[in-house]
Amino acid sequence: MQKPETKRPASIPSFDSIKEASEFWDTHDSADYWNLSRPVEDVDICLERRVHLVPVESHLLSRIQEYARHEGLTPETLINIWLTEKTLSKAVA
Repeated sequence: MQKPETKRPASIPSFDSIKEASEFWDTHDSADYWNLSRPVEDVDICLERRVHLVPVESHLLSRIQEYARHEGLTPETLINIWLTEKTLSKAVA
């Protein structure tokens, strides 16, 4: 049995923001646009948020997750709040 012919897009849309582009690519397969792509140079992207991985003991993480759930927060948000409070309360000598 032959596969039905799939219609290829005529062009890649233009986007006004990274958010708009990410929303589009979240719902579209880049393989459908591969033949329309081209190398890009001099891309200037400002990442507003960076993620840093820090090891946390399993039993401690479980308690943090439980407390965050109780407070209606994600564990990441709770930890960031705690670290902000702690670092603001301590003067660096």
